[in-house]
Amino acid sequence: MPPTLTPTYTPTPTPVAFEGCSPGYWKNHLKAWGTTGYAPFQTLESVFDLPDSLGQDNDTLLKALKYQGGPGVSGGARIMLRAAVAALLNASDPTVDYPRTTAEVIADVNTALASGNRSALLVLAAELDADNNLGCPLNGSVRDNGSAIAAQLQADNIVFLPLVDSD
Repeated sequence: MPPTLTPTYTPTPTPVAFEGCSPGYWKNHLKAWGTTGYAPFQTLESVFDLPDSLGQDNDTLLKALKYQGGPGVSGGARIMLRAAVAALLNASDPTVDYPRTTAEVIADVNTALASGNRSALLVLAAELDADNNLGCPLNGSVRDNGSAIAAQLQADNIVFLPLVDSD
């Protein structure tokens, strides 16, 4: 006689949908910093261990969000620090399900800075940038990973209402 097949319940964990807000979000929503424990005019050096050779010790977290980059290690550091400040704020905000902890962000940034290697800085910048663009849950931001159409609809204050059949 063949064995009897019995269905067995096997729970499958639902993967966590991580979130992250971009540097542009944090640059333009200073009030949102309130729950992070960080302030826009706090210096980079108060959070990260910046080499003196970069000359950015007294730059603020807000200024770093406006960095454009540039050549050499200094330019690579600016690119990475722009992403790093957004990552720091995302990891620190209790309502953002960011894939890194605040301690991990700080440690990774300090390691990249200490390397003095532009390539290492840019690799971390790319990783943080990907995490920072997972979709922002704050202040009614679009949560669908940056859908341009949804963002434009939101910017234009377009609201879709359900159709009601009058029959």
